[in-house]
Amino acid sequence: MKQGKKALSVVFATVLILVTVVIAAGSASAVTYTLDSPTIESLENVTDGVMIRWKAVDGAENYAVYSRTGNGSWASKGKTQNNYFVDTAVNGGKTYEYKVRCVSDSGIFLSPNTEQTPSVTYIAAPSVTSLSNALDGITVKFTLRTGATDYLIYRRDASQAERFVGVAESSSFTDTTVRSGVAYSYAVKAVSASNAAGSALSAYSDGKKFLSAPTVTNRVNKAAGVSIGWDAVPGAEYYCVLRKTETGSWTRKAVTTDTSYLDTAVTGGKRYQYKVRCSTSSGNTYLSANPTDYSDGTFLTTPKVSSLTNTDEGVQVKWNKVSAADEYVIYRRLSTKTTWVQKATLSAEQNTWLDTNTFNGSTYIYSVRAVSNTGNQSSRYTGGLSIMFLKSPEIKTISNLSTGVKMTWNSVKGAQAHVSSMTTAPVPARTAILRRAFPALSRRWSLSMAITVLSA
Repeated sequence: MKQGKKALSVVFATVLILVTVVIAAGSASAVTYTLDSPTIESLENVTDGVMIRWKAVDGAENYAVYSRTGNGSWASKGKTQNNYFVDTAVNGGKTYEYKVRCVSDSGIFLSPNTEQTPSVTYIAAPSVTSLSNALDGITVKFTLRTGATDYLIYRRDASQAERFVGVAESSSFTDTTVRSGVAYSYAVKAVSASNAAGSALSAYSDGKKFLSAPTVTNRVNKAAGVSIGWDAVPGAEYYCVLRKTETGSWTRKAVTTDTSYLDTAVTGGKRYQYKVRCSTSSGNTYLSANPTDYSDGTFLTTPKVSSLTNTDEGVQVKWNKVSAADEYVIYRRLSTKTTWVQKATLSAEQNTWLDTNTFNGSTYIYSVRAVSNTGNQSSRYTGGLSIMFLKSPEIKTISNLSTGVKMTWNSVKGAQAHVSSMTTAPVPARTAILRRAFPALSRRWSLSMAITVLSA
């Protein structure tokens, strides 16, 4: 009897073990969960990592988050009572797959795994490293991020309104839509073809005021030196003037609040280049880009008209030559007019010119400008030298009188006085017989008469 009971106990234990094994083997499908599976709604790259969001499940106390890369094993990332979680243990350029389950405080699963396990490629947010003024805008430089192929550039002005301004493929971008005198700050977002949402937007940089590069718009050689001028730049307070000679380097000449500068430390015949930059009051810090264009030319001293002479053909103009001149341009105006008229262009070898287009009694003023082919520079106008053009009178008659020689000549317009001059020469002996024909010639002399007219 005892042996029968013992055998029965062994059989019961064996059956119980088999039942337990069967239940354990089928537990994964046999367990009934009390809560629904969370549904992941979004994966987003944020500043610190990947943000996972899911739809909250009624009755859920906690959520467990898992991730894996590729076909690797699922790893627990953490537990939270919220319906979102930030996975900070991520690396740029890697793709992460996620799932979420409801769990109790003690860690017992209360829901199955999420049906969908979405994935995202993590891209870290770039950092703006510098802002600088370029010739055509503000250049933004930033860090590149693993996994990114493009970078979206955003900016703000004083209104704090955010504006998308462009896409960059490298680590810099120049915003050409800026206005001089306005300050802007920038942020960058990294994206890729597989992750259009991209990284989080970087922090906004400090503001940078854009200042256009000044351009030298006029240059004039004056008696005292070279005068340059430029247009005012909106937002600029100070301008730094820089100069360079043919063999020298750029040096600072002045810092000014004006839009013009007269360089008096110049030498006639030397070539000078000028450019202007916006700067601080000391000129030690430039606030605008370095211009690639500059004013280039030769300083020419002004030729001086040394003499004007009336001749039978017109007015002879003479001037002194100046160093580095390639040409001389002759200007003339009537004393009754204010407009100079260009009359002739002569080579550098010449320093005289005959003006044949003149009229009796007219007063003309002449000025000469030197021209250099380098930068098409010319010397300044001078006040000029004036002369009244008077033709030589023509002697009409000469007659001998008992009291002397009588002369008549044509009247010259504009003449105020006439001066006569006479030269005499001995009459050759062989012409002595003429004395009998002309008894008024009491001496053996021939006469040569000339008339000079004088203006007032």
